[in-house]
Amino acid sequence: MTVVLFKIEEVSERLNVSASTVRSWIHQKKIPVTRLGRAVRIRSDIVDKIIKSGLDLNDSVKR
Repeated sequence: MTVVLFKIEEVSERLNVSASTVRSWIHQKKIPVTRLGRAVRIRSDIVDKIIKSGLDLNDSVKR
Protein backbone atom coordinates (compact mmCIF):
# COMPACT_ATOMS: atom_id res chain seq x y z
CA MET A 1 0.00 0.00 0.00
CA THR A 2 1.37 3.38 -0.99
CA VAL A 3 1.03 6.11 1.58
CA VAL A 4 0.79 9.67 0.31
CA LEU A 5 1.63 12.65 2.50
CA PHE A 6 -0.82 15.55 2.27
CA LYS A 7 -0.31 19.21 3.12
CA ILE A 8 -2.71 20.80 5.60
CA GLU A 9 -4.51 22.64 2.79
CA GLU A 10 -5.05 19.39 0.88
CA VAL A 11 -6.49 17.70 3.97
CA SER A 12 -8.82 20.63 4.62
CA GLU A 13 -10.17 20.36 1.05
CA ARG A 14 -10.69 16.60 1.35
CA LEU A 15 -12.46 16.92 4.71
CA ASN A 16 -14.37 20.05 3.69
CA VAL A 17 -13.17 22.03 6.71
CA SER A 18 -10.93 25.07 6.99
CA ALA A 19 -7.15 24.80 7.18
CA SER A 20 -7.29 26.46 10.60
CA THR A 21 -9.58 23.65 11.81
CA VAL A 22 -7.04 21.04 10.65
CA ARG A 23 -4.25 23.00 12.38
CA SER A 24 -6.35 23.11 15.55
CA TRP A 25 -6.87 19.33 15.45
CA ILE A 26 -3.11 18.88 14.98
CA HIS A 27 -2.35 21.20 17.90
CA GLN A 28 -4.86 19.30 20.06
CA LYS A 29 -3.18 16.02 18.98
CA LYS A 30 -6.41 14.72 17.43
CA ILE A 31 -4.61 14.02 14.13
CA PRO A 32 -1.10 12.51 14.06
CA VAL A 33 1.37 14.20 11.71
CA THR A 34 4.62 13.40 9.99
CA ARG A 35 7.27 16.10 10.13
CA LEU A 36 9.75 16.56 7.31
CA GLY A 37 12.06 19.20 8.71
CA ARG A 38 9.70 22.08 9.43
CA ALA A 39 7.04 20.81 7.03
CA VAL A 40 3.98 19.16 8.54
CA ARG A 41 2.30 16.39 6.53
CA ILE A 42 -0.63 14.09 7.20
CA ARG A 43 -0.61 10.50 5.96
CA SER A 44 -3.27 9.49 3.45
CA ASP A 45 -4.31 6.48 5.54
CA ILE A 46 -5.17 8.84 8.41
CA VAL A 47 -7.27 11.02 6.09
CA ASP A 48 -9.02 7.94 4.69
CA LYS A 49 -9.80 6.76 8.22
CA ILE A 50 -11.31 10.15 9.09
CA ILE A 51 -13.41 10.16 5.92
CA LYS A 52 -14.70 6.60 6.52
CA SER A 53 -15.43 6.84 10.22
CA GLY A 54 -15.67 10.56 10.81
CA LEU A 55 -13.60 12.50 13.28
CA ASP A 56 -14.90 12.26 16.81
CA LEU A 57 -13.80 15.57 18.28
CA ASN A 58 -13.48 13.95 21.70
CA ASP A 59 -11.02 11.27 20.55
CA SER A 60 -7.82 11.36 18.55
CA VAL A 61 -7.28 9.31 15.40
CA LYS A 62 -4.93 6.40 16.04
CA ARG A 63 -2.33 5.33 13.52
